[in-house]
Amino acid sequence: LGVAGCSRAYVKSVPLPVKEGSYGMAALKRRFNDLDLDRKGTINESDMKEALIKLQLPTSEESIQNFFKEVTGHAGPPYEIHFDEFAKFAVLREKELLQTFNMMDTQGYGFISE
Repeated sequence: LGVAGCSRAYVKSVPLPVKEGSYGMAALKRRFNDLDLDRKGTINESDMKEALIKLQLPTSEESIQNFFKEVTGHAGPPYEIHFDEFAKFAVLREKELLQTFNMMDTQGYGFISE
């Protein structure tokens, strides 16, 4: 199981979650391009490691490869994420976070307090 408890087969079969030309699509493309440091049209291991270093997050080879496996559904080289995989993963992750937030916002005020 991957993101939000969805199987990889399910994630792969989901169409792109936002419409071409929309604000959401433009935002996803900007984020993808921010990570695609070598501008080859994919996010590779080196790109991901640089991003994690900037965010001061763990950068072990194993953690990076596990992330690629979660996003792409396959283990082993090449460790690359294409835009459609990135977009599906990002939108599913955002939906999961929103669901969690809504469960915690028991009063429906749009914020979580103590």
